[in-house]
Amino acid sequence: MTLFFDEAWTAGPIGDWAPHGEHNQWRGEGAHNQYWQDALIPIEPGESVFEYDDPSNSPGREGSTAMVQYVDPQDHFRTVFSAIGFEGMQQRYWDRPGWGIISRVHRSHLYHNIGDFLRTGTVVGELRYRQPAGQPVEGAAVELIDDWGPSPTYGEVIGSGISRADGSWMIEGVVATIFLLRITHEQQIVYYHPERTSACGGFITDIGMITLTKPAPGTISGRVLELDGRTGIPGATVTFTSDEGVEYPPATTAIDGTYSVQVSPGTYTGVASKEDYASATRTGIVVMEGEATRRINFILGVPGDIAGTVTSADTGDPIANALVELFIGGVRIASTHTGTGEGDLELGAYLIEDIAAGSYDMRASAAGFDSQNRSGVVVIANQTTTVNFQLPLPPPPDEYHRYEAGRIYLMSMPNNFTAYDAADVLHYTPQLTAVSLVTYMPSLGGYVFYPTPLANRFFPGRGYWLMTDGEARITEETPWTQSPGMEYDVTVQAGWNMIGNPFPESTGVAWADVKVTVDAITEYPVGLAADLGYIRRTLWGWSGTGYVQSTRLWPWEGYWMYAEQACQLIIPRSGPPLPP
Repeated sequence: MTLFFDEAWTAGPIGDWAPHGEHNQWRGEGAHNQYWQDALIPIEPGESVFEYDDPSNSPGREGSTAMVQYVDPQDHFRTVFSAIGFEGMQQRYWDRPGWGIISRVHRSHLYHNIGDFLRTGTVVGELRYRQPAGQPVEGAAVELIDDWGPSPTYGEVIGSGISRADGSWMIEGVVATIFLLRITHEQQIVYYHPERTSACGGFITDIGMITLTKPAPGTISGRVLELDGRTGIPGATVTFTSDEGVEYPPATTAIDGTYSVQVSPGTYTGVASKEDYASATRTGIVVMEGEATRRINFILGVPGDIAGTVTSADTGDPIANALVELFIGGVRIASTHTGTGEGDLELGAYLIEDIAAGSYDMRASAAGFDSQNRSGVVVIANQTTTVNFQLPLPPPPDEYHRYEAGRIYLMSMPNNFTAYDAADVLHYTPQLTAVSLVTYMPSLGGYVFYPTPLANRFFPGRGYWLMTDGEARITEETPWTQSPGMEYDVTVQAGWNMIGNPFPESTGVAWADVKVTVDAITEYPVGLAADLGYIRRTLWGWSGTGYVQSTRLWPWEGYWMYAEQACQLIIPRSGPPLPP
């Protein structure tokens, strides 16, 4: 709260002022020789409160600071310093009809406000329920939120208390300010005072009685299960936290893995955990007033570990401080860095512990190297899965991508190179042969080989096998046409299809974000399309030695998917289009 005169102006320094009319002999209490003496320079967070404004009595000082207030930003203690001789502050008079001449002694007002500014006050009130009528509300949290704009604590909670058995509450030590009132009861904000209320130093502010309507609680129930989705886990802990950050006491599962929790209406995040299991989390759990939210099940896996090394693909040397990330459904769930050789980990080695059994995507990256992705990494309970990364050096500035010699790639080509022969696009040496580049045609039930049409061009969204006995490079010398817009339609036929990511963004596209349409009108997410029998749910990638399940379409890589009937895949872009 800022110091102020009760009037919007300040008086001159000398008390020698005669009011108009017959009372012109009234004089102020200030001495005739009383002047303002000093000018102040406030230092932040100190603030100027009053300035000299009478040039005739303070020549050269008009506009200079006469009083400073200070509020400590840490513990909020308050100080006022003045260069004003208060006895010289003149009175002001008012000829009020029916009252006569009334003295307005501004210094008394100022002293009052200074005292209010420096002292704390008390705020009290009472809480009761509407139904049952008049029943006291016990245990509610009452908070005062600073709503005075100039205050350093604006928007913060400046005081709090708990309602007693009789519903009364009291908050002491409240600084003089304007506040809003917030009441939280039974893990829910049930009242937010819409009006601003003031607290005054040295005084008691009585809010009076506030009546609350108690919302009927809802329930969340379900089971905590083993990986088979059927066997219950007894003794697991289930905790729910509201979107407002209120955490409820945890529930413990019964012998069959069941649990039930009573909560206030709202949206919750639930976490189930047990020793020797990897925890599980569910978000967006909506509970309606007086209703039951059922079948909120959690599946816990006995955790496993992932370990390996990150080395240079060119030299084989281990890479220190490389970042290794673990993803599921495109969301990063764990990460670590490779060892430097000084701690428990050897140089270039990494370890990610306590990962629930399942299939994951991984990525390794390090400064000065290109990143490397791995899809379909399978973690087995109570076992350590080994995943090693060999990071290549980045291509020259004029090179988009490179395929190493002597390897087999399941690949795709982002963007549109259909106007050029595949050999020209790859800058391939030696020249492509009939067994170097192939793609699959479901309508033929077999492969098509280069240079047969469809295998002699790179089409956006189509997958290919590339078997390299020489190095293949895609450089900026290769013209290409950018894939249009923020999504791309890929037509697939009944049976197995080779597909790819038509977009170059390094973040890739989550398989779950792809839509499926069979009539060019209605679009279904991949999971629902699988449930409806249009496609099979699994996306298959290639590890370099065998097939792996994948949850993400990475650029430059190819995939297999199975369609039960002809349809279109609508692949969304994961970022803004790149300039051609």
